This record gives sequence, C-alpha cells and structure tokens, in this order.
Amino acid sequence: MKFVADLHVHSRFSRATARNLDLEHLYISAQRKGISVVGTGDFTHPGWFEELSEKLEPAEPGLFRLSDELTRSCDEQVPEACRRAVRFLLSTEISNIYKKEERTRKNHNLVFLPDLKSVQRFNAALDSIGNLHSDGRPILGLDARDLLEIVLETTEQGFLVPAHIWTPWFSALGSKSGFDSIEQCFADLSEHIFAVETGLSSDPPMNWRISTLDGRTLISNSDAHSPQKLGREANLFDSDLSYHGIQSALKTGDPKRFLGTIEFYPEEGKYHLDGHRKCGLRIHPRETKKHSGTCPVCGRQLTLGVLHRVEQLADRAEGHRPPKAHPYVHLIPLVEVLSDLFRVGPGTKKVVTAYNQLLEKFGSEDFILRGIESELLDKYDGVPLLGEAVRRVREKRITILPGYDGEFGRVCIFEPQERKKLLGQQALFSCVPAASQQITDSDATRQKNTKKQQTVDLAGTTGPQSQLSEFTAKTFNGSLLESLNAEQRRAVTHTRGPLIIIAGPGTGKTRTLTHRIAYLIAHRDIEPSRILAVTFTQKAALEMRERLHALLDDSQPLPVVATFHSYCMQMLKARGGDPVFRVIDDKERMEWIRRVMDQNDSIKGNFSAAQIADHIATAKQHLQTDDELPVDGRPAVAGVAAVYRRYQQLLSIQHLLDYEDLIIKGVRLLESGNQGDRKPPAFFDHVLVDEYQDLNFGQYRLVKALAADGAELFVIGDPDQAIYGFRGADIRFFNSFLQDYPEATEIRFDTNYRSCQAILDASRQMMTARCATRDSHRIYSGIMGVPTIGIIESSTEKAEAVAVGKSIEQLLGGFGFVSMDFGQVDERSDIKALGFADVAVLFRTARQGEKLAETLAAAGIPCQLTTAGKSGRDSGVQTILSVFRLLEGVGSYLDFEVAATCLPGDLQSREIKQLTRWGIDHDYSIHQVLEFARRLPLPGLGKNSQRKLFEMIRGLEALRNEFAKSSLHDKLESLVRKLRLPEFDDVATAIGDLVADLQSADGSKPDPVDMISRVSLQIDTDRYNSRVEKVTLLTMHAAKGLEFPVVFVTGCEDDLIPLRLPQKEENNVDEERRLFYVAMTRAKELLFLTYCRKRIIFGHAEARRPSPFLVDIESRLKSFDKSSSRRYQKKRPEQLRLF
Repeated sequence: MKFVADLHVHSRFSRATARNLDLEHLYISAQRKGISVVGTGDFTHPGWFEELSEKLEPAEPGLFRLSDELTRSCDEQVPEACRRAVRFLLSTEISNIYKKEERTRKNHNLVFLPDLKSVQRFNAALDSIGNLHSDGRPILGLDARDLLEIVLETTEQGFLVPAHIWTPWFSALGSKSGFDSIEQCFADLSEHIFAVETGLSSDPPMNWRISTLDGRTLISNSDAHSPQKLGREANLFDSDLSYHGIQSALKTGDPKRFLGTIEFYPEEGKYHLDGHRKCGLRIHPRETKKHSGTCPVCGRQLTLGVLHRVEQLADRAEGHRPPKAHPYVHLIPLVEVLSDLFRVGPGTKKVVTAYNQLLEKFGSEDFILRGIESELLDKYDGVPLLGEAVRRVREKRITILPGYDGEFGRVCIFEPQERKKLLGQQALFSCVPAASQQITDSDATRQKNTKKQQTVDLAGTTGPQSQLSEFTAKTFNGSLLESLNAEQRRAVTHTRGPLIIIAGPGTGKTRTLTHRIAYLIAHRDIEPSRILAVTFTQKAALEMRERLHALLDDSQPLPVVATFHSYCMQMLKARGGDPVFRVIDDKERMEWIRRVMDQNDSIKGNFSAAQIADHIATAKQHLQTDDELPVDGRPAVAGVAAVYRRYQQLLSIQHLLDYEDLIIKGVRLLESGNQGDRKPPAFFDHVLVDEYQDLNFGQYRLVKALAADGAELFVIGDPDQAIYGFRGADIRFFNSFLQDYPEATEIRFDTNYRSCQAILDASRQMMTARCATRDSHRIYSGIMGVPTIGIIESSTEKAEAVAVGKSIEQLLGGFGFVSMDFGQVDERSDIKALGFADVAVLFRTARQGEKLAETLAAAGIPCQLTTAGKSGRDSGVQTILSVFRLLEGVGSYLDFEVAATCLPGDLQSREIKQLTRWGIDHDYSIHQVLEFARRLPLPGLGKNSQRKLFEMIRGLEALRNEFAKSSLHDKLESLVRKLRLPEFDDVATAIGDLVADLQSADGSKPDPVDMISRVSLQIDTDRYNSRVEKVTLLTMHAAKGLEFPVVFVTGCEDDLIPLRLPQKEENNVDEERRLFYVAMTRAKELLFLTYCRKRIIFGHAEARRPSPFLVDIESRLKSFDKSSSRRYQKKRPEQLRLF
C-alpha cells in the first residue's frame, strides 16, 4: 500500500508550539495535507501520554486511530475531496545534553515504540533520570548511546533515529555540539541506527557526499510545531500499513517499500548557510574560511550552517549518487506558493481562503503539489498562474534567498518582470532586493539590521582554558614529585615532626595529602596499614581513595582513609565491646528526644525538641555526659540533663548510637589505655587530617589521642574556610597547633589552580574589607579569565530563579531551537563547552533550594537537589530500610512501628504502641521483645493481638531465611518486590541508587549493617552525584570541597547572607563572611551573585537590601544586570512559559 508518513511532530506540551496541536487537529491537518501516518510525538510527557491513552484505539499492528466519536466530529471539518484514513505511530523526541570526550554534546533523537505498555516502561526508565513533566521534548543529561540502550532494553521492536542530524546546535553531526560520525555518537550500538533524519536544511544529495551514512535510510519529516506545518517534509512508502511494515522498510532500505522523501528546498532551512543573524549577515562556507570563521562585522564566531558542516565532513565530490540511493522530490508548501503569487503573507485571509478553496475543488495539498496535472490548474481561475507556479516548483525553476543562523530562507517563484509579462500588469512589490538574490563566494551579503540589540555582558572574555586546572594533568609516571610546585613538594617530603599546612581554596589540599601518603609508601617504605587519613565527608574520603589508586601500584593495599565518624565506627566495632550497634540519623534522634520530652513535665514549654537536641549535641561535642552538664538550680536546666540521661538509656537498650556518640566513645576508648595490642584501628605511625580548621573539641581530642604515642601528624586546612561553628567547630584548635606541638613546621600554599584571578580578588576584598587588622591569607592564580563577576538583581524570589534558569540556558548555548531563534544564547557559551554538570546553584537555606529546584525543573533543566529529605528519606525507602534492619537484628522500636504496617499480621496502631510501651518500660530492645513474644504471650496483650504479632514474627523469620545468603543489593531489591509498596518503580530506583552510592563510597567493603549505618553518616555533600549530567543545587555549607566552572550564589541579601536568625542571641557575622568566601571560591570560570528586591519571609513579603558583603567588592570587579527574566518578558512574553 502506498502512503505518505510524517513521523516527527510535536504536541502542545512542547515549548513554542501551537495551542491547537492536539490529536484532533493533527488528524484534520493530515487529511488536508494528504498524509496517512503521523507520529504522535511527545509520548514521554505525562499529560500527552494520558491523552494518547484516552483518545487513540488500536488499528493495524503497532498503529492507532482516533476514536470513532472523535473521528466523526473531525471529519466534518475536512473537505470531502481530502478525506482518508489516518493512523498514528507512537513517537517522541528527546533532547540529550551531556559531556563526552571533553565536549558538551547536544543532540535530539527520535524514539519509536510499538505499544502503550512499552511507552510506559520507557517513560518510567527516563523519569528516574530527568524531568518529563516540563516539556514534551524533555531535556536529559543522558548520553545518546545510553538512550539507545534504554530503547533496546524496553523492547526489541523499538528503534531510534537521530533527528535533523545537521543542525548546528542540536544534532548528531552538528557543527556546534555534534560528532564527526554516527559511530562516534552511538559507539558500540551504532549498528542499531539504520535511519537518520536529514532535517529541513539538508537534502539527500548533500548527505550522499558522506560515505559513513551509506547503508542508513535517509528520512525526512516536518518537525511540526503547529498543525499547519505538517507534511512540509515527509516519507513515501509502499509497504504494509503497520508499525513493523514501516520499521522493516526503513531498516532494509528496500527501494520497493521505501520510495524516498518529500523535501524542503534545503536553502529554505534556517541553518543552511553560515551567518550571524544579529549582524544580518549570511555567508557561503568558502567565504567563511577567508574570515577564519568570524563575523566580519562584529568579530564574533559565525554560526556555521549545514552546508558548511557537510563540506567539512564530505569525502565525496558534489553530485555523487550512491548505488542504493532513494529518490526524492523538492516541494514548496502550497501556502508559500500562494503567498508568492498574491504577494502577501502566508497567514493572510487571502491565502487561507484560496488554500481552502483549492482543497475543496482538487483534494489534498500533496495531490495538488505532486499528483495533479498542472494543465488542470492552468484552467482554474481562482488563482492566476497557479499551474505555472506548480510547474516551476516541480522543475526547480525558482530563486531562494538561503536561510542562516535560525532565519528561514525566502522563496521567489516569479521575478517581477516575469510576473508583469505573464499577468500584463505592473508588479507592486519585488520578491527580494536585487542585490540579494544570490550568494556568491566573493561577496558576503549584509542585510539591514533594523533591530539593533544590546546584550549586557556580565563576564567579558577569558584566557586560554589550558591554564584553568593543574588537576587535569596526567597521573605520575616515575617520580611522585614531578607535577608538584615547590611548596607542595616541601610538604610531601617533610621528614621531622608535626606539620601544619595553611592552604586556601584550590591550592591542592587533596593532591598534597594523597601525594604525601603515596610518598610515605613508595619512598619511605611505610606499611599502608600504618597510615590513617581522616576527613569530614564520605565524598572527600572516596576522592582520596580514587587518587591513591591512581598513584599506587594496583597490587598495593590502600591505607585507612575515612571520615572521623566512620573511623570511630570501625574502631568501636573492632574494640568497643558492642559489635552490633547501629548509628541513627537526625530524624530518629529527634523522634526519641520528642518522646522523652513528652514524659518530662519540667521541660515542657521551656525548650523545643530542636533546642534540646542542640544542647545534647553540644554537650557530646565537648565530651560531657548528662552528669557533667552545668546546672544552675533551675528546673528547666535540670530537665535538659534528665532528657539527655533518658535519651541515652533508650539508645543503650536498643544498641543505638547517634552521630556524636561515635566521637565521644572513640575518644574514651583511645584515652583509656586498654586497647591491648598496638595495632590499627587504634594506633598508626602516620596520621593525616584534612580540613583541620573544622575540628570541634571532641575531634580535637581524638586527633591528640591518635598522635599521643609518637605518630607523625600532618594536618592541612584554611582558617578562612572555618564555617562549622554551629556544630561545635572551633578555629582556635587550628590557630593553637604550633603551641600544642612546639616542634611543628608551618607551610603556606598561595598558588590557586582553580579560579580566575577576578574571582580570587573579589572574594579576598569581601573577606578583608571590614577586618583592617586581619591577616587573611592571600592566594593567586594568574588565570586571566573573566575580568568581572556578575551581579544579577531581580524583583522577586521567583524572578531570581527565572533569571538563573535563563542564564544557564544562555551559557549552555540554549536548550532548543527557540533559544537559538530568539537570540537567547550568551556569547560566553563559546568560551568552553559547558554541560549541566558544570553549573552549581548555591543558597543559604534549604527552603531557597526547594524553590529554585521547582523553577528550574519546570523549565526542563535537569538538576539534583542535594539537601536532606531526598530518596534516602522517602517514606517507601524508609520502610524498606526499617524492615531490613529488623531482619539484620539492628532494628529499633521506630523501625518496628514502620515495618509493622507492611508485614503480615496487620497490627493496628494501638497494638503497636502498646507493645512498644511495654518493651521500653522493661528496658528491652525490640528484638528481645519479639524473641519473648515468639515463645510466650506478652503481658497485657490480648489473644487476637498476640496472634497477629506472632504472624508478623513468622513473616520476618521467613524473609530472614529466604535472604540469608543474599547480597545487600539483592536483599533490598527483593524487599521492594515482596512488600509491594506504592510507587514501586520509584522506590526500586531509589534503593538501587542508594546501594550503588554506599558501595562506591567505601573502599573497605563493610558488611550490610555497616553500609546501612553509613546512610545515617551522610551529609548533604555526600549526596552530590558527580556522575550525573545535571545542574547541582547545594547549600553553601554543602558546597565546601567542591568546584564548578560556573557558580550562582543566590539570595545575596542582608539577613540571609549574612544569615541573622531572630531567635539567636548572637549571630556570628565573621563565620557568615567565611561561608560566603567558601561559596564564591567554588567557581572556576564564571561567578554570579544574585539577589531580589522582595522575598517572602515566614509568609510575609519583605523588602530586601543587597548583602553588605557585596558592597565590600570593588565596582571594577562587578558587572551589573537587572533580571534577565524581566528583559525577556518585554521582548518575548511567550517565552515565560519556559519558567
């Protein structure tokens, strides 16, 4: 069966599409255009998928038709001569933006699936990767090769076609962010790419010049963003009308079944020639080479068009036709033909009326342009010269002013003199300016630029990127010292006595620490087991282990590298006398404190649970027990000690420890002198401490205990980055190091390998402006990059988030053709290939992060919010972990209360509370209670309750026996299936990610219980995943130790930065200044500081002032911009739909 198919369209859920782009209007337009098969487009969008499920019915295998009721209603709006059967094929387009081979890649890919169930599975897989809700064509930080793998794993019948492969910005072979071949893009899965879409700006002859495309079927589609654009390019088939028939014809390229394509004239495409639309310049590729790829008007980079890119990759001469090439035909849409004939716009009433009359009289647009004899059109009086116009289009006797840099080309069918001669009257308007009718190699045609636009440049220009990071250098061959600077080398080779290093941001702290360890092992023959390196985050420990793997022989064991808390946990497990304890997280800690407070009348009304928790944590950080708390005779103060005492009792009977208990017990164990043999994990010959400025009293005592018996102490830190006073850190311990260890040596690092000098200058000015007597450590990079930092002012918090999103879109070179066409691309996007993972957005409070994440996600920007409360604390994940802990014998009463709701027995809330109260009153752990209940009835529990409890216990035992030999991952995964929780797929994905993170974060391969304990030890920094291609949203505290090419610090307003809390008697402005310094120095290349004039604070709109810290930075280092969201609103109001 012969039919026309347009397989690449969109829905109204995609950006910059018509409101009437729904199934009904696609059905109507397909008949009017003469198309039999239409791609649905956008099946990844939940709203559109719901419509597809409701409005479509199965037709031929793998194809769908509109429901009978909708069909009857729509057919009434179609001329009788155009009516035909229309089928829909499930399709979508994915925008892949990711980093590969040190370049940012942006390509669009079409995905085709045979049924709605496959679509559901595919969507579920993508939903765990990115946001499918914000755009019908979702933006994913996913390698195109990996997308293809997901398609193939979803169903063997699925297939992927790279979309418009030549467009500069968003395609597999595009000049701006593409590859040089399909094989480079899809790697080992390239054989599954059997078709490619040529796009509007290229035609088959241009593609025939590329030999690597041989064997792949060239298809063409409209990429319609409105029903009227349907069919402007399409495909011709003579095959079975089915999904398999279409797929097979494309896969085999059988010329009897795939008959070729209907093509736009490529010159009409908006990226055909090179050019620079802001300067009104279009230019031929040969002329571009003479200008070295820059605009001769303004000097900026030209947008290289499809023709230029083809010339670059072509390995055949123009005019070559491969043996198996398919036919094609060039056509111009009928409304453009009529527009040229009438000398009016294609959307005018005159053109629309004539178009409808032609369809009524002759049939579909495809029939008029390709099928009907032109002589019949000559006889039609309604449109003079129509027959001659159609003949000229078919015979390619037309003139085209080619498209460039996002501007469509313009077609001229009749020259003015011809028209005058043929019609016998004077033409009112010429088609195009006489001097601009053709592009020559020798002349670059510059159009009059009637809209002169100015762009506020927040950054300026940068220097060579090779200067930006010393840390990309190759790992060492030969001496470990080759790539170190003089001060780093001096530190690494230090031989006698303790050493303290003052190292500012980006000066190579981790590099120096890891090289010191490698030097001790390789050059001083120290056994790795005799070396301990401690830091504050699991992520920092993981990075140190990874670097040590690269520096040492593969066969060489690694030293102990751990956080303070994980080291203490290891030591207590080995030597603490209670090997089955578990560490609780803040959520559990707060719940136990609340329960204790509910039983203590003296404390009620005087303190909140959070205040009590802070009191207890502070006491533990100072190694104080409940008996050692200062008491002044007031009942409320005595009540704090009572809560502390009972809280510790509850933890003790359940074999639980909180975060601070690890340190206090670790110190007591080390200081007790009863460790027996002198081996790790208690004793080491070398102790290295990272971020020494962040030690609290307990950690300070821990380090002193570790170094008390002659261990060589090596510490590194920066007093300017001391930001954890709120959790007990005291900078005095850093400053007193030389008094504590009089024989110690001090070394300072002053060379920064991270940031442009402007960022360092601005951050230092902020640090020292209000501290005239302060000796702040100055660092230098000499990287002459961007000369200023950007200051962005917005009207509201929402506008601030929009401005950040717009800036990200500009810096990354835009996310779609809308960005390109409306000039929403920052010229700085050419500085370096930036990806989503290169951008961080920092904020002071968690609430800010939630608002920012919401706005960016709505704009389709993939982002990861690393504050607590994500998957690890999701109710479904928490339920799985609670059941797991009960199975492993380390559960608490809280775990029992959660698990009982999903285990056999159906215990009610009243019964659960009764059992918990009985166990706690008798100082039993939950496991002792369950063991008791397994053998004997519990006092006070009714028979029916006893029966249900026993049923639950048997269910637990059955699960324990079933999973006895399973790995952690298999246990958790099986629990997800067994318990059948709501949102199964989301919970399963979160559990898988959690296990993967835990396994990668630890080099010692602890047992499952230890690994789950590590969930409680995670802080926000540990939740940052550097492997995903997403914008990172972090609190300023969590950003410590990380770096990004582009950083936005939001909320730079007084009372927020510095944060002033009304309930606190004293706010530490100096520490807030250091925190802002940390935030600023996370940036490598571009830094933006944003604030708004009005913000909602505790439900009330408050006027805001810029942070006083901004005033401390000289004007010469700042570039100001009023919120770009407001600027875009005036120019392009429709674009606010992106946000």
